[in-house]
Amino acid sequence: MHLTREAGAQGKLTVLGSLRRQALSESAEKKAACIDS
Repeated sequence: MHLTREAGAQGKLTVLGSLRRQALSESAEKKAACIDS
């Protein structure tokens, strides 16, 4: 049970990390678009 709880927390961290990375890449693309235009 303890192991599954840790695995679940690890999974949440991975999801949060990927979401944050996605948001960062999206904002970077917007900045690049602003610089281009």
